[in-house]
Amino acid sequence: MIIKYPLSTEKSIRLMESENKLVFIVDRKAKKQDIKDEIEKTYKVRILSVRTFIDPKGRKKAYIKFSDETPAIDIATQLGLMWWKWNIFSIPKISEKFFSIKWEKE
Repeated sequence: MIIKYPLSTEKSIRLMESENKLVFIVDRKAKKQDIKDEIEKTYKVRILSVRTFIDPKGRKKAYIKFSDETPAIDIATQLGLMWWKWNIFSIPKISEKFFSIKWEKE
């Protein structure tokens, strides 16, 4: 198994929105072409580029840039990274719980 899991960090979400990229943790022995082939086959998408590096924790990260016809946010939704798209009706309940601040005059 080449692809281990997608990363859902602030930086990866920002890259998804601004550059149409997703970040995956992959097997350290995987080559760029292998990563590209597996993602294209699994998600039926077109990939423009794959960039990899090994982080200080020893994990290999793959930055995948998708073509313009394939928005990265759609793939992230399929992967469950964008859960709020599916739970849009629970947002008012969450916002009421976390943002109902009562201000008191001193």
